Amino acid sequence: MRVLTFLTALIACAAPSAQITLQTAFPGVSFSSPIELTFAPGDSTRVYIAEQGGRIVSLPTDGSATAARTFLNVASRIDAGGEQGLLGMAFHPD
Repeated sequence: MRVLTFLTALIACAAPSAQITLQTAFPGVSFSSPIELTFAPGDSTRVYIAEQGGRIVSLPTDGSATAARTFLNVASRIDAGGEQGLLGMAFHPD
């Protein structure tokens, strides 16, 4: 009970006083089971979104995209669904 009370107090103290609003980052672009959003090292002009089915798409960060461009598609090499599929990605730091 003491742990639950502590956690409740901690959450109450950590609550931000500012209002948080959500907005669509890429209007008109849809994704199929997105699992990660990342940037390539040194390039903040494009965002990369990995989908569980095995497709990685890229979009410009300025919001001008009307469709996602396929960066890499490994769907034919993996089984996807449930807890299977592409579950993460990383870029080499160089």
